[in-house]
Amino acid sequence: VRQQHPDAASRIVTIHRGVDIKRFSPDAVQPPRRAALAKAWRLPPDTADRNETLILLPARMTGWKGHREAIAAAALLKSRNTPAWRMIFAGDDQGRENYLQELSQLIVQHGLGDKVAMVGHCDDMPAAFALADIVIAPSNEPEAFGRVAAEAGAMGVPAIGSTIGAQGEIILDGQTGFVVPPMDPPALAAAIETLLNSGPDGRRRMGEAAQTRVREKFTTAALQQATLAVYERLMVRPS
Repeated sequence: VRQQHPDAASRIVTIHRGVDIKRFSPDAVQPPRRAALAKAWRLPPDTADRNETLILLPARMTGWKGHREAIAAAALLKSRNTPAWRMIFAGDDQGRENYLQELSQLIVQHGLGDKVAMVGHCDDMPAAFALADIVIAPSNEPEAFGRVAAEAGAMGVPAIGSTIGAQGEIILDGQTGFVVPPMDPPALAAAIETLLNSGPDGRRRMGEAAQTRVREKFTTAALQQATLAVYERLMVRPS
């Protein structure tokens, strides 16, 4: 908008959507919630009991959310000497049975049946993020906001997003997570591999940085304050 209307740039205000950091907080997800979801996903409820790093792609099951690219990246990772990992797609298919069948065939084709799982709709996303070690959102079309990256950050989990859309405004590349070109499985695999090799401590530090950024800039309170500030400015009439 600023590019199309440069004369109005001073009157254009960007207000980011916000995350409910009371709901999306590690402290808000009690062990029974983690245990219930872990059981549904056939995982140990405590990350300390797992011998695999959990990579989560939380999105509705539709092509532009990057599931194909994630499978291709997983195939690349399988051939490399990385710490053990498992990838989960959590999201509603909304009747896209043909797409699910295509993804299932790709998983089998790449020999990823023991590495990549589609678990369907998730009713408790804070618990899903609490179980995850790495979150990926490899969308191949622009995200207007990139809620996944913001919610993951609020939960202290590093995220990998695409360079298109607003995810790059939420994720500071190399500091709070990574951004990679869309439809680029090798780049996605490389970013995941970096986080796998960084170990629990490295991922925790990056997740803490992401959490700090989200709590400073992308909360519902910040959204409300910025919106009210615009209205207050508009209500002030010249004397």
